[in-house]
Amino acid sequence: MRPELRWLVMTILIVGVLLAISALALDRPNVIWSTDGPACPACRSEVAFHANKCQGCATDFDWTIAPDDVSPISNHSLSRLEADELREHIERIGEDAAAQLIARKLEIPEERAKAYLESLARGRCGFCGGTGDDLGSTQETKDCPVCFGDENCIASGGTGHSTWGDEAAARAFGRLEQEIRALSPRLPKPMRASELERLVRAFLADHLGTTQAARLPFWQDLIHAEASENTPRRAADVGRARLDLVMTFLRNADGP
Repeated sequence: MRPELRWLVMTILIVGVLLAISALALDRPNVIWSTDGPACPACRSEVAFHANKCQGCATDFDWTIAPDDVSPISNHSLSRLEADELREHIERIGEDAAAQLIARKLEIPEERAKAYLESLARGRCGFCGGTGDDLGSTQETKDCPVCFGDENCIASGGTGHSTWGDEAAARAFGRLEQEIRALSPRLPKPMRASELERLVRAFLADHLGTTQAARLPFWQDLIHAEASENTPRRAADVGRARLDLVMTFLRNADGP
């Protein structure tokens, strides 16, 4: 082999070895998840959320979102057993009678109450029942003030659990809180309401089903400047509260 070719081959081999070593060094283990939270992959000690280095043993690791099987189970929508119970009550009472009951109790049109009961299922938004509509609106079509037309529970995205450890969602939620605090109390109420709705809708468009989405404030509670000084209800809790009311009404209803 010609001398210049030998040097070329040796250079290629050396560069290849260095690249392989670099790749191995960059291939860090992932954070370990359990139902207790994130832990170091080396010493298994607890680590801070979104960290990349263990404070105990100094191991570097990559942050990852928690897998589904350890993410928190959401109770903001119907569980499987509750969904079965709902259908049993509707069958016992009758579809028309159940719709009339819910329409009267929630003070909404009967056709909307019927649509609510028909679409309500596991993982669906409890406020609109999975219709995606604002059932109490006088307008023919208006998005649900909780899920904004997505139809699924905002706390779980319809999966039954909340995504845990999403760093982008955590950053966006912190920014959202700052934006809400920065809203001037002197703004006209329609302008304030429009901006609050825009902020929350934009967050859910990207981060539906996260643990941060489960903590979102119900934006309508913040429209009045004086109300913003009090702790607002969480939007997911507002949806669950309506769901609980509907289940209570159906449980207590007499059959045909």
